[in-house]
Amino acid sequence: MRPISKSYRLLNFLNRRHSAPVKGTVSGASWALAAVSSNSFTLANHVRSKIAADDFKTGLRQLHWITRRSPFRLSLLNDRFFDPTDGMELTELQAFHRYLDRIGGKRSPFDDATDRLYALAREAHLHLTQGDQAKFEQTLQTYRRCFREAEELLKDIKPAPRQGKPKHGENENVFSKSDARHALSDFAALAAQNGSPWYVISGTFLGLIREGGWLDHDYDVDIGVHAEEFDLQQMKTALQECPAFEIRKIDNQIRIARQGDRYVIENLPTMIKVIHKSGINIDLFVHYLEDGVRWHGSILHRWDNHDFELVDYELDGVAVKGPKNADQYLTENYGDWKTPVTEFNCTTGTPNLAIVSNLFSPALFLKRVGALYEEGNYEQAEKLKKSLSGHPLIEG
Repeated sequence: MRPISKSYRLLNFLNRRHSAPVKGTVSGASWALAAVSSNSFTLANHVRSKIAADDFKTGLRQLHWITRRSPFRLSLLNDRFFDPTDGMELTELQAFHRYLDRIGGKRSPFDDATDRLYALAREAHLHLTQGDQAKFEQTLQTYRRCFREAEELLKDIKPAPRQGKPKHGENENVFSKSDARHALSDFAALAAQNGSPWYVISGTFLGLIREGGWLDHDYDVDIGVHAEEFDLQQMKTALQECPAFEIRKIDNQIRIARQGDRYVIENLPTMIKVIHKSGINIDLFVHYLEDGVRWHGSILHRWDNHDFELVDYELDGVAVKGPKNADQYLTENYGDWKTPVTEFNCTTGTPNLAIVSNLFSPALFLKRVGALYEEGNYEQAEKLKKSLSGHPLIEG
């Protein structure tokens, strides 16, 4: 069965608030399927807890990760860069490692090796957050060994057969522009009441400049704020008190550095994932300015731009701000931004993705190298591999 691509209708359903009976039914069925597939009550309980907390998107993606590697071999989604350890604690990570040991890379040794790197990264970061230097360094050594093993598996990756891409406008699950406008308008009103300067970015800004409105094949609304003008607690309080919105997740950018004979960890708030009552997802990214680079990201990603001046625009009747030099901003983010595409991935389709001094970033970049090998793009893959060679946590 060919995996399906993201669908706006599916994401809209996953994002919406769900009734207690729906959460109970889906979480119970997911627990049973995860338990049978993984033979691990710990992993099954984690999946159930995500869905019971109304985080259908993460819970069902984790269920999919388990089932596609099980004897059932269910594969319904294109989701290769997803971190299946999202939200796991140390006990759950131990169960995750045991599951990988049992399945032995039966489906994709390279993908399972890089997923193990995600787990080791989360484990190491938890140890360091808890102040356990010894366990952090022990896990770091295991991570380095597994990273080299995953690199060796790259030589076994062969170019995959090319599949036809859907033509622009062919997907009937088009973005609901009325829902998007409603969500944007409600956010603009909330931000105005709290004096929070903001602007549209990424795909939302691309649609504004290239299409004069929303992208037909978009899935969410992308908003930016400057870190030096942003009060996280004030925004959290405003969103929590507004019935139109629900905070689904707050992401941090993790940075690890060596100071003398110790490692230190820094967490920078980078994104608030907000769900509008219509089911529209709003990603609110905090943009930091460092050495002339204006960057934003998530726990896995960091995207770099030249610092940009903001000017006034209008999007679907809503007054917004956005980068003044639209061509420079969009070229940095997308390369050839003037040519429409319907299949886009924020990991492979963004030339300004940068490596971060943590353990998630090398794992993500290695997955990206594997994807380039599958595409037969060896020149770009080798260039990306070379960029990993100087990573301080890999080289020690």
